[in-house]
Amino acid sequence: MLAKAVDVESRVITLRLLDEQALKRIEVVQLLLPNLSTPISKHIFYRQLFYNLYIMETQTIINGQLVSQPKFDILLQIIKEQRDFALISPCPTEILLNACQYFADDLKNNPSWLNNISIIHGLTSIESTSLRKELSLFCQREYLSAKLLREFKTISPFTIRRPNLKENIFEGWQALGSVLHITPGNAVSLPFMATVEGLLAGNFNILRPSHKDEGLSAALLHHLISFDPSGTLAKYIVVLTASQDQLPALMTLVDGVSAWGGDTSLNAIRAQLPAGCRFIEWGHKLSFAYLDPSKIQDNTLFDAIAADVCQFDQQACSSPQLVLVNTSDWEKLVEVASTMAQAMTRTSNKYPTLQPSPQETAEITTQVHLANLESALGAQKVKLWEDPNGAWRIILTDKPGIQASPLFRTLIISSAPAEQLVPLLQPFRRWLQTCALITIPENYPYLAQKLIAAGLTRITAPGAMHEEYPGEPHDGVYALPRLTRRIAINPQKVWPNNKASLNTPPFHPNEAWKKLPVMKKYDFISRGHQQTHAELFFQSGGTSGIPKLATFSYADYHLQMQTAADGLLAAGLDPNKDRVMNLLYAGNLYGGFHGLSTILDKLGVCHLPMGGPSLQDIPFVARTLVDQKVNTLAGMPSTLFLLFSQQKELLNEYRGIKKIFYGGEFLGPGQRKLFEEMGVETIRSAVYGSVDAGILGYTCPHCPEGTFHLITETQWLEILQLENDLPVKENQIGRLIFSSNRRSQPLPRYEIGDMGRWLSHSCPCGSTDPRFELLGRIGDIIKTGTHLIDCKRIKTWIEKHAEYQGMLQIRLDYQTDNKERITLCFDGTPKLSIADLKQGLISFYPELHEGVRDQLLVLHVEYNTPLIQTKHSGKFPLITDLRHTLKPNLV
Repeated sequence: MLAKAVDVESRVITLRLLDEQALKRIEVVQLLLPNLSTPISKHIFYRQLFYNLYIMETQTIINGQLVSQPKFDILLQIIKEQRDFALISPCPTEILLNACQYFADDLKNNPSWLNNISIIHGLTSIESTSLRKELSLFCQREYLSAKLLREFKTISPFTIRRPNLKENIFEGWQALGSVLHITPGNAVSLPFMATVEGLLAGNFNILRPSHKDEGLSAALLHHLISFDPSGTLAKYIVVLTASQDQLPALMTLVDGVSAWGGDTSLNAIRAQLPAGCRFIEWGHKLSFAYLDPSKIQDNTLFDAIAADVCQFDQQACSSPQLVLVNTSDWEKLVEVASTMAQAMTRTSNKYPTLQPSPQETAEITTQVHLANLESALGAQKVKLWEDPNGAWRIILTDKPGIQASPLFRTLIISSAPAEQLVPLLQPFRRWLQTCALITIPENYPYLAQKLIAAGLTRITAPGAMHEEYPGEPHDGVYALPRLTRRIAINPQKVWPNNKASLNTPPFHPNEAWKKLPVMKKYDFISRGHQQTHAELFFQSGGTSGIPKLATFSYADYHLQMQTAADGLLAAGLDPNKDRVMNLLYAGNLYGGFHGLSTILDKLGVCHLPMGGPSLQDIPFVARTLVDQKVNTLAGMPSTLFLLFSQQKELLNEYRGIKKIFYGGEFLGPGQRKLFEEMGVETIRSAVYGSVDAGILGYTCPHCPEGTFHLITETQWLEILQLENDLPVKENQIGRLIFSSNRRSQPLPRYEIGDMGRWLSHSCPCGSTDPRFELLGRIGDIIKTGTHLIDCKRIKTWIEKHAEYQGMLQIRLDYQTDNKERITLCFDGTPKLSIADLKQGLISFYPELHEGVRDQLLVLHVEYNTPLIQTKHSGKFPLITDLRHTLKPNLV
């Protein structure tokens, strides 16, 4: 569309346009004109005006661009090329969710865009407000995620994984492929939402809206695409106009057709489908209210029914066409109809009236006259209530059951005793959808079951017939599975049996996250959490010594535990054969025992939830694991070492423990040696992670100690230089920065406190998840004897109470009996004796006291001893960890 000339005189604009349809928009321009006081404001306004008119008249989107539609044969070839490229992989869920959230935010923060588009397309202010409300809710990440979770039971629907980790069988959802959406003209938001559903299902989508749409859906979808800077969504969307004669050619390009309409139009489409093309039909439906006479006196319920009638003028499938009453008493029916008429009078003017066409007006008139005629002939009792201006009408009949309404606020009221519901509704069973059930509480379950048995698929409260919750079934089925395929893979011995999935889609942070500064531990504390999604609380230590809470929604928690279960499977746990004793600790919001129990549950493995034992419980633990033929232990190395050393005779005789999966602290060489001497064959870290950041990595049989695969489904890892926030080069050592999108505590670019480097070579296990090697801890928090110890607190206490100002070094190693040891090395002599210093420090620091008391660690002190000096800088570090060259932060 081109503008040949624009003449401005006062507030009158004459447009001479090549496209004749635009001439009909002159009055729209008048509405849009503001008081323009400057030439610049006029220039900006006219430029935006012509852009909006162009959007209105351009109804085609190809490769993300609004274009004039080419000749149909050329269009088909372009679509085919775009489709073939898009079908290589399903539409990425995370990119779609991000774009939809930005779109929803823009509807709220930038109302002028939708207002202008609405005016141009002839929507009333009420219709525009309704459209904004619908799309703002529908496009919320929270809403779409809940829809995915309800319909697919996962927010990562395209992962092909084992439904049962005990079986080497894989299943998953995959996009149907390419889908043609044929949408009607009586629902403004439907074409947009149908396309987004197609994208959620991973499909390449061709939208052919009704001719009444006039480019509105193209404008909305083009706006959505603009919020995807990667340009990915554009590859999966085509919007076009097509005549009925052109539909068969379009259908040859797709794997499925999703169509909305009446029986006649759907039958016509069905007849044109190519062989093997899936038909996803959404036909016209019939809805009604069902009323118990005991509720006649409650005017609010009748007002709610009237609102359901008037909101869409009965054009929606969920609009009530009738009120069926649980009685055969004519007087009761008259009372119901009279009360309903009063409600219609109160409510009708609150909603704009849709004017019926001459044919539709004739149908209304005919049905009213026929009802009166049958009454006059004595065929049935009929009573009529009608608005003086013809805005609504109520037809009461004593003929029981359903009669089709001519719509446009024409409400039929009739008898339908509960005991006759099923046979009365049988003729309309295939078309029944929604019922607003109004009854006393004790009758609700009985009547609801009767209505469901009769064929209803939705039962709601009055006033809520048009409301939906995320993922609600539509016409008795979930929408998304109909747009996908359920695939199965049975590799038997071709694929290694320790893999949980074939194609886990990786998590990618959005572009805004990538620009954020690195988040430190103290940032984690100050950010807090989103209360609405904080459903599980775990406690983590912090560099300040102040406990900090890590929170999870149940959905995020179970997703992370599922990834951990997948990791344990890869590490060598066999859910079919192994019998596992869980020896991690619980209490005080510690998540170890609880988390591992969930992980083992997801694996379906035999599980003995013993928990971390006290000293006096060690014999009971040993006897139980022998009696129950446990072959796998999971716990902290110090706990396991205590068990093996104290019960050495019994466990050496048993020699049935073949696997140890440890976490929470380091595994010393002496500990490993003892376990191996007593028959343990597999000793691996369970997972890598932290309470605050979640599950981060997993091991496999080919990972040396301290090496992990990244859990790409939930985590994004950057390794940044030690001195600045630039990425490291190749295998350079740097700081580990993780990003994950937990709903209660999103963690963008979180510095966990570990150092490491990437491993560039592929892993022989076959996993494509990248590997990284841990190479130390950043900071002064150490983990020893199952406890987090803040070395700065120790140093501060010594300086104050031992009046020592010399150099102190805290060394971590093992005694000859393989117990962990903390040695406080002084280059001089403090004022306190060694015995007094040890006793005072143990009394001051509860974690030290517990570790020493429980024989999990030893506190040693040396005065006037040489300190270790770093070679490269000559400095004397406060902490020297000699337990192992690798220092992972394990949970």
